[in-house]
Amino acid sequence: MHAQGAYGLRLIGLGAQSPWLMPTARSCAGLAIRREPWRPEPVPDIAGERFTLAMSARRRVRVERDPATLIVESPTAIPDALVVHPYLSYAAAIHAHWEGRSALHGGVVAIDGCAWVLLADSFGGKTTLLAALAERAFTVLSDDLAIIDGDSTVRRGPRCVDLRRTAFHALQPRAPVTSVRGRSRLSLGPAPPCLPLGGFVALRWGTATTVERVGLAERSQILVDSRTAWGPSSAASMLDILDAPFLALSRRRGFSAIDETADVLVAGVRCQPGCLQR
Repeated sequence: MHAQGAYGLRLIGLGAQSPWLMPTARSCAGLAIRREPWRPEPVPDIAGERFTLAMSARRRVRVERDPATLIVESPTAIPDALVVHPYLSYAAAIHAHWEGRSALHGGVVAIDGCAWVLLADSFGGKTTLLAALAERAFTVLSDDLAIIDGDSTVRRGPRCVDLRRTAFHALQPRAPVTSVRGRSRLSLGPAPPCLPLGGFVALRWGTATTVERVGLAERSQILVDSRTAWGPSSAASMLDILDAPFLALSRRRGFSAIDETADVLVAGVRCQPGCLQR
């Protein structure tokens, strides 16, 4: 059985081979997966060593630094599908913070060999746009988490995106679909382990579909607001990516605008410089 993983992590103890993970080099950092019964006693955080996140009244995720471990506590069995996404993203994000990398709440799509990070609030249409781009044969690198290394490369996430049912019925994607946590999980094709950062696109709602550059002060605030809330982000790692191209994409609400939105996004990106190189 070959090693599998995502976000540059090699997963240990997941169980069966997952259709949403790709082979991962054994030289990659290992992350052990453990599933334990729910315990009502609180588990205290330890700065830089342990982080806990309550998923519900009786389900909790715990991330340990040494040895690197993701522990899911629940009174019921947790399937691999939930461990792969979304629980793995919590562990990947907090470990990125501990290691001084940037971890942002955003999806990632490859356009002309560069990784473009799409930033949006919840219900901002990010995953729907990613699914539409995947249908156009663009490689989606990650659905919900962008981990950026010090050399300005962006890591590959699990090979899936989770669509809300309304978006799935509107798009009618051709990709294989599995029902997971009340959503339609689309399987994605293979992707390289990482790609050089191309830039960022902030998604906004508007009355027309337009793309424009974002100034330095505004882009700083957007990046700060997009940090994952699971650990102490490194200020130095954020400064490293401030000089990347930064666009704002405004578009109309509604699924009827998705084709126009994808066209304008790709055209706007292709007017920018090439990938960042460190």
